[in-house]
Amino acid sequence: MDVSISHWYGCGYPEVAAALAAEVAGALGVVVRLVPGGGEREFTVRVDGRVVFTRADRGRLPTPDEMLELVAARRA
Repeated sequence: MDVSISHWYGCGYPEVAAALAAEVAGALGVVVRLVPGGGEREFTVRVDGRVVFTRADRGRLPTPDEMLELVAARRA
């Protein structure tokens, strides 16, 4: 399973991405790749190459519970 978070450098996004990655690793044992860069305010979560969450679509960042649900749903 390949899980990644592409995120912008500003607005605390790197810290949020790292915290979400740690949550997924601790709860599900899945390593999340952090991909810094991207466009301004980008925050995109992909599982096996498929976009499962974007800040652009939802207007916010995912919660830890949402992140776990998104990854767990793709494992099933």
